Amino acid sequence: MTEFGAGFVIKAIVFTLAYGLIGAIFPLQGSPTITYLLGVLATGFSYALPFGFALTRMSTERKGRIFSVWISVYVIQFFNPLIEGYFFTNLLKDATQFLGGALFGAILALVYAIIAGLLFAPKQATSSLMDGLKNFARENKASDWIWRVIAAAFSWPLFYFLFGAAAAPIVTPYYTDPSLGYNLVFPSLETILLVQTLRGFIYVGALLPLIAFLKVETKHLFLVIFGFLYIGGGIAIFMIVETFPPVLRIAHGFGDLLAASLMSSAVIAYLFRKKERAKPS
Repeated sequence: MTEFGAGFVIKAIVFTLAYGLIGAIFPLQGSPTITYLLGVLATGFSYALPFGFALTRMSTERKGRIFSVWISVYVIQFFNPLIEGYFFTNLLKDATQFLGGALFGAILALVYAIIAGLLFAPKQATSSLMDGLKNFARENKASDWIWRVIAAAFSWPLFYFLFGAAAAPIVTPYYTDPSLGYNLVFPSLETILLVQTLRGFIYVGALLPLIAFLKVETKHLFLVIFGFLYIGGGIAIFMIVETFPPVLRIAHGFGDLLAASLMSSAVIAYLFRKKERAKPS
């Protein structure tokens, strides 16, 4: 595919280096180590692929493309982990800390989106941000939108619990044994269901602007959605934060979250597919 030619690779490397520089200046842990920086660079390059492919396949003007990437990255990679951190750890119980993290994450996500938006662009933009969103909204009746959003949102907790049950015997001790020192907690089943259902709805809401402007076939829509969900909501934190034990990195990063992201992405792509998603000229 010409999209992944030399020019694309060079832009992906530039984005990766910029992502790595920002990660080094604003580390998610104490002093940056070599393995931390390698994790940040790996995350940056992993992001560059869906970013680049999506941004060169979007029909809207630059600010619409940047907005779509920003809201997706912010909600999936930064805001959702704050919610998870509040319920699944002992480290995020202060409102000021939560709000500070939310604001800082919004700024970082915007910087990433601007860099990606400047590097990757379609040959021609055919609609404004608002016109594109309005046209997208007109594709279905209100009742169709409601059931599609609900079905897509509930796909996340469904697959999260399905695959999480398989990983539970491995990961549960890290959440229930405080003597291990990881500051993880295992909330009630009702709380987990509530949090993951909320996660499903905010995922879908964050992805809709991206889906609205993408002009790709359903299989490529699936790959883009999976890239955003799995990288931002799954593997990134386990590649970057060194305090997670290897067992959790593998069980979550390459186990239940990978499987749940794959299946939920497939459901979302199918529900919000278009009969014709022509490539921007």
